[in-house]
Order: sequence, then structure tokens, then C-alpha cells
Amino acid sequence: MTRGPAVLAGGFSLVLFFLLLGELRYLAPFRSGLLDRHGLHIALFFAGLYGNLLAGLVMLAGRLRLQGAGQKLRQVDQEIRAGQHELSREIAVGLDDEHAA
Repeated sequence: MTRGPAVLAGGFSLVLFFLLLGELRYLAPFRSGLLDRHGLHIALFFAGLYGNLLAGLVMLAGRLRLQGAGQKLRQVDQEIRAGQHELSREIAVGLDDEHAA
């Protein structure tokens, strides 16, 4: 379930990373000093960005997949209660067994 959102989050993070590399090209002479002093913070920022993007995309994918699930469950429940569903007989037998015990 998380393969699609993981790829999207990774792709978006890489695009953002390379856009920032292009925009911050003027800092290239100071790269070694910046990475020595702030490399861990930069890596943690991108790890946090990836994690937040992944969580948001997984949540969005879950909502989109489960959007009509409640309505479908309600319809099946009404069919079972009305005796129109094939599970109605099995459920009725199971309930009778529980009440007899």
C-alpha cells in the first residue's frame, strides 16, 4: 500500500533537492564548510520532509481508497438484515448457535 506514495514522496523530495542545488549554486565555494557544519541538519531536514510527505500521501491514498467503503458496508448490512444476501442464512445459523449455548 505504501509503494506508490513512497515513490511519489521520494520523487518530490529529489526534485526539491535538485531545485535547491540549482538555486544555491552561488554557495558552491563554501560547500565543504557548509556540509561540515550543517550537513547533519540538512540531512535531517530532508528525512523529515520525506517522512511527512510519505505520511500525507499514505493518508490521502487511504482516504481515496476507502471513500465509498462505509456506504458499501451499510448496503450489505441492510441486505443481510432483510435476508436478501447469501450471508444472511449463515449469520442467522451462527446467531442461533450462540443463543442456544
